[in-house]
Amino acid sequence: MGNTQSALAETRRPRLGLDRRHLALLAGAFFLALSFTAKAQDQATLVGSVTDASGAAIPGAKVTVTRPDVGFTRDLVTNSAGEYTAA
Repeated sequence: MGNTQSALAETRRPRLGLDRRHLALLAGAFFLALSFTAKAQDQATLVGSVTDASGAAIPGAKVTVTRPDVGFTRDLVTNSAGEYTAA
């Protein structure tokens, strides 16, 4: 039986040297690196159109875009197609 055990020991594959702690650290470093590429969006574009009840465009309509929580207000005027863009 001694020969069988030594034969099995010789055919075992070598370990990669990574235990659970190392894998957890590696995963943490990976996700930390990914977090540096993510950033909050700080810009937006709002596009819309103004029409009457029949669906006809209203050129020259005044549009006010507000965001009270940050004190943002933008006054716009629609173009000849009744469209506006706030960037």
